[in-house]
Amino acid sequence: MFSDFFLYSLYNYVIVRKYMDIVDRKKGISGIEFFVLFGMIAIVAAFILLLSNPAKRIMEIRDMERLNEVNAIVDAILECQFDNSGKLPIELEEAPDDEYLMIGSSAGDCVNSCFARDVKGACFDIAKLSCGGAKTLVPSFIATIPIDPLGDIWNGEMTGYYIGKTALGQIKVGSCGSEIEPIETVKKYK
Repeated sequence: MFSDFFLYSLYNYVIVRKYMDIVDRKKGISGIEFFVLFGMIAIVAAFILLLSNPAKRIMEIRDMERLNEVNAIVDAILECQFDNSGKLPIELEEAPDDEYLMIGSSAGDCVNSCFARDVKGACFDIAKLSCGGAKTLVPSFIATIPIDPLGDIWNGEMTGYYIGKTALGQIKVGSCGSEIEPIETVKKYK
């Protein structure tokens, strides 16, 4: 009985030891395992890259900048109107209702220069809008006239922004180069 137990234990020890040797010899990962792991990481990385869509994010950032600049122009005109006893600047008051003009200093024609709106006539230089007394829009209410973030298309002569007024006296300012959705702000003093 003791010898049977001893032989059984010895037999189990030898079997377990052989198994342990097999397990102990296998250290690290094989080439196939490496390529499978590398493939899985590549698939996850490609999926994350497709989800993030960096080109679209860049367009969204430029559109947010355009929206901020449009709002800055409208707010500056409304502040100018406030300082002018609630009257629109003469240059803007004399502009035709429901027509859009390209903001810029170009002496040339700005017709059809905007993709978002049908702009008419010469560029409209809002920098020189008179805001009562000797004050002008630039630099009294806004430091400089913003230029669209796509600087290779737009410049100081044609900024990439348009302006118009409605028959109700609302000021409309928008972006000609919005990339994702149209950008236009409409506000009225009072």
